[in-house]
Formats: sequence, structure tokens, C-alpha cells
Amino acid sequence: MNFTITEVASIIGMMAGIVSLGSIVYLTAVKITKLEVRVETMWDFLMRRALSEAIEKGIVKVGGSHDRD
Repeated sequence: MNFTITEVASIIGMMAGIVSLGSIVYLTAVKITKLEVRVETMWDFLMRRALSEAIEKGIVKVGGSHDRD
């Protein structure tokens, strides 16, 4: 089976494109994962801060008994 230079070049170009696309997908997935971790960290911080402020202002009581009928 003989390939011309043009056919070999087009096959190499397609392979390079597939590798590039794969690396783009991988890097995007890694960045999204890192962003997700950062969002979760910020959300945890904001909720802890809100809880501490609510306790400080007397809006929320911690460790008290619950009145249930």
C-alpha cells in the first residue's frame, strides 16, 4: 500500500487534531474540577461566617433545647 505525501500529511494532521482535542477536553475538565473545589470552599466559608454572625446577633441559638409538643 503506497501513500502519497499529501495522504500522509493529512493523516498526520488528523492525528494531531485528535490529540489537540483530547488535551483541550482534559484541561477543561481539570479546570472545572479546580473551580468546583474553590466554589465549595467559598460556600463553606460564607456559611460559617453567616452562622457566626447570626449567633452573635442572637438570631440563632446553639446547643439549646428544642421545645416540641
